Amino acid sequence: MVNPSSGPVKIDIILPAYDAEETLTRAVESVIHQDLLGQLIIVDDCAQDTTRHVIETLAATHAKVTPVLLDENVGPAEARNLGLQKSNAAWVTLLDSDDWMDPTRLETVLRHAENFGADIVADDIYMHRETEPAVCIWSKEAFEPFFIDAPFFAQMNIAQYAGSTREFGYMKPLFRSEVLKRFDAPWRRSLRIMEDYDLYLRCLVAGDRFLFTPRAGYHYDRGNASRAFRPQNLRTIVNIDREIAAASHDPRTRQWVGKHADDFEALLLWVSIFGDKQLAAVPHAVWRSMMRPRIGAILGRRLWRRLRGMSPDQVFSRNIPTNSPAHRTQ
Repeated sequence: MVNPSSGPVKIDIILPAYDAEETLTRAVESVIHQDLLGQLIIVDDCAQDTTRHVIETLAATHAKVTPVLLDENVGPAEARNLGLQKSNAAWVTLLDSDDWMDPTRLETVLRHAENFGADIVADDIYMHRETEPAVCIWSKEAFEPFFIDAPFFAQMNIAQYAGSTREFGYMKPLFRSEVLKRFDAPWRRSLRIMEDYDLYLRCLVAGDRFLFTPRAGYHYDRGNASRAFRPQNLRTIVNIDREIAAASHDPRTRQWVGKHADDFEALLLWVSIFGDKQLAAVPHAVWRSMMRPRIGAILGRRLWRRLRGMSPDQVFSRNIPTNSPAHRTQ
């Protein structure tokens, strides 16, 4: 892992922190002694608890901790962008303040990157809930690493195919730094959720070699809280999907990115009608269902479940069509 012209390969980690006083030390201690760590760049996103004091204490204790202390809350996307500006390593990865890594994770994912000539490497993460055993996003069994393309990534962010709460948008990849730094702001500043999905999809469409590997030791603490519903963010994602699908010359990309957009557009229409009680949204929902039959099918399924007294949010198990490029790994 040594490049004679540039010295030992190092990996910088960007860690945004907001009201993370209870979990931040665990996250830091899980990576601070890994040999390949260059800097651990911790961005205090103007936390309201004692997070800033915890960061300052950790920086005083560990020379590799680089604090970035913000005076206003900018959200996780822009916090990552600001952290990236402090990085000068060849490789960059992410760590959320309530997650942690196994002691050899950096070494393992970098080895995969070098062996396969990848630009981005994501491993199958462990997802933890307080009351349930940990599960992996992809498989508890070993599998051969494989490259992800844009259609497959979009497919694996649709609950009907990926399985509920096991979408690929949760991944925390290792990036070649030039992949990120070619963007003015890799993480879209306006997004407060799904900023990772947005970035990963744009990288794949741009042709970056995105490798997916067996679990290497990233632990995602989902807890019992559900993701915050932010309609404006989801509208942005729908617009991004539609633009990418329309611009693509690949029929599979148009198909699966379009389906991802349909899922979220249907959710937005459902919330407008049944959550916000906007009856004026009903004609628009009918029109969109005629234009995009998948939207009508999703709304119909939700309505059927509601009328039967069931939750409209159906729980799906993984369902990968046999023509999927990764069907062989199941």
